[in-house]
Amino acid sequence: MTKSFFRSHLRPLLPFPKRRTWLRWFPPYETRNIVHLMALHGVDGVIDVGGNQGQFIQKLRSAGFRGPALSFEPLSSAHNTLESKAAKDSNWRIAPRMAIGDREGTLEINIYEDTSLSSTYKIIGSSEEPEVERSPMRRLDDALDESGFDCRKPLLKIDVQGFEDKVLDGAPETLKRAEALFLEVSLQPMYEQDTPYLEMLERLRELGFHAVFFTPVLNRKKLGEAIQLDAFLVRNPKGL
Repeated sequence: MTKSFFRSHLRPLLPFPKRRTWLRWFPPYETRNIVHLMALHGVDGVIDVGGNQGQFIQKLRSAGFRGPALSFEPLSSAHNTLESKAAKDSNWRIAPRMAIGDREGTLEINIYEDTSLSSTYKIIGSSEEPEVERSPMRRLDDALDESGFDCRKPLLKIDVQGFEDKVLDGAPETLKRAEALFLEVSLQPMYEQDTPYLEMLERLRELGFHAVFFTPVLNRKKLGEAIQLDAFLVRNPKGL
């Protein structure tokens, strides 16, 4: 991809830090507000389902959250990266490599070039032919029982690209004690088995969780229609 005139000619001359460094110093509003909401609702730990390469936990850390975190990741390459990053954080644990679903077994996952888009389902309209990797699969309730991870009011973060319903099906006990949820909802179907966003929000509302904050999934704002949003939901909204 051709670099812009700014990046090719002007950016090397400017004495400001790179964007990645800048974000570590000054987290964006969306990240700061998520951590603020976690504190407001007494969240004291994070269950990170679909950890990928640790982006979510690192964002929370950049905005000041220091509580315990436990990440689950099924892809071997991403799992290795997670373990490397968590080695520098004494309060961040990585579970053995596994997918989280509604039963114990194995799961075939389509691995796309952007591994954060990898899913057991195919991307609608994509011409990319993904590689396929098999992963052990567990129910979240069972995996948490064996992990020994315990906190009073956890945030359950789910980033599993269309597999959210299966994760929820295998986590009834976890959902009973979760204080907040963070997951993607699809405004337009992106995967073959995407659950429509209104249907997902209604299911979560029936479980006692109310949406209080939405953020774009894309890191940078772009003109056009959105496909997915990140939704932050809590059990007891302060405004109700």
